[in-house]
Amino acid sequence: MLKTDELCIDCDDDTKNILNKELIVHTNPSGFITRPKGNSGRRVAC
Repeated sequence: MLKTDELCIDCDDDTKNILNKELIVHTNPSGFITRPKGNSGRRVAC
């Protein structure tokens, strides 16, 4: 289960709303150094 205050589904805050957007979950966290996925590993969910 994912819990965060950074994202929401169908909320009024357009900067956090992920409805109708793509969300990709990788096996490891991103290092935010290389693009597009850096060293975050394989995709586990889309």
